Amino acid sequence: MRVNEFNRDWVQVMRVSREQAEKNRQAVLETAAQLFRQRGVDGVGVADLMKAAGLTHGGFYGQFKSKEDLVTQATTQALRENEDNRQRALKSTDNPWEAIKQSYLSPLHRRHPEAGCAFTTLAVEGSRRGEPLQSVLTSGLEHFLKDLEPIVPRKRGKTRREQSITALSAMVGAMVLARAVDDDALATEILDTVKDGL
Repeated sequence: MRVNEFNRDWVQVMRVSREQAEKNRQAVLETAAQLFRQRGVDGVGVADLMKAAGLTHGGFYGQFKSKEDLVTQATTQALRENEDNRQRALKSTDNPWEAIKQSYLSPLHRRHPEAGCAFTTLAVEGSRRGEPLQSVLTSGLEHFLKDLEPIVPRKRGKTRREQSITALSAMVGAMVLARAVDDDALATEILDTVKDGL
């Protein structure tokens, strides 16, 4: 084999290896974003996470500095997924505020925390883990509020930002409480009452 052929083949192997490493990293982030929302950060071990992502445990530390690093990056991933879903929902309707309320305060959202709003499951981690997770959550919160500001109904004496903060706080709180109870009728009552109140 000539040197040029070897170099060309080596570059191709390295490119595939880097591409595969990035695909593996993305698979871990997506899996972690789901599992952390479903089970909580402390409910997911590194070995279980890597197995769920279809990878070996040994590959974890080649991708992430620590579990805390993964928590921050997976929360970023979850918030990005939430924003993408929200943007699609906002663009697909003539009444975006009603669409947001109906989808957010729904039994489907209650039953599927793994695919739902990261704030309902991961916000508490910010106070427990501090920086840099709080910074990620702050940024995600600001994005959500900016999406709500143009669509929330105006109330006398309140700015759109104040209304957005009130609405988001009510929706997150309602979903947390609805998931906390073991009574489906009560959970539905919580969601419907807040939906009607907004």
